[in-house]
Amino acid sequence: MEWIHDGDTVTVEDEKGAKHKLRMYAIDAPELAQRSGKESMKNLIKILPKNKWVKVEVENIDRYQREVATVYLEDVNINRKQIETGHAWHYVKYDKKFMNDYSQAEKRARKEKLGLWRDANPQPPWEWRQKKREKK
Repeated sequence: MEWIHDGDTVTVEDEKGAKHKLRMYAIDAPELAQRSGKESMKNLIKILPKNKWVKVEVENIDRYQREVATVYLEDVNINRKQIETGHAWHYVKYDKKFMNDYSQAEKRARKEKLGLWRDANPQPPWEWRQKKREKK
């Protein structure tokens, strides 16, 4: 079973052996079929190695019944790390907790042209998904 599904969705196992599919809180990574999508997933695999204990703070449950959570490896906020390395957008629309911190991380990644910000005008995943829905 995969533990990393894409750049903002992971499965973790708790101490009782139950598996939890988590949507990472307040970030939105490119979809796998989208430009930079596979790169985003590979970065998450690199910064969140398999079989490591993580701390999970569940913020809410989404419409797909996934837990929406902030994931920490030791003291590192992995959600923020995806933003600061240029592998996810700060999903401002759904952020009620890390607004300034995540916005600053994205601003720095954009300025330094990291990850998806190497493209002059990367398409946000929410726009990409909307266009796919409109085509159906």
